[in-house]
Amino acid sequence: MEIFAIILSRGKGGFLLASYNNFPESEKEQYDEVALCKFMGKMMYDVWDLFKLSFICFKQSF
Repeated sequence: MEIFAIILSRGKGGFLLASYNNFPESEKEQYDEVALCKFMGKMMYDVWDLFKLSFICFKQSF
């Protein structure tokens, strides 16, 4: 997951975004692919951080 976050946060990997990847070319032109990838990269970092935090909290509860 962290690898995907790194790739997306660099503005690359638009092909990894399932909904964006399914758009026809005419619709893809309406979106800034680099900005979309960077935003999704930030979201992936947030999800990864929450995953690590929940793992730490769950592990300490025993």
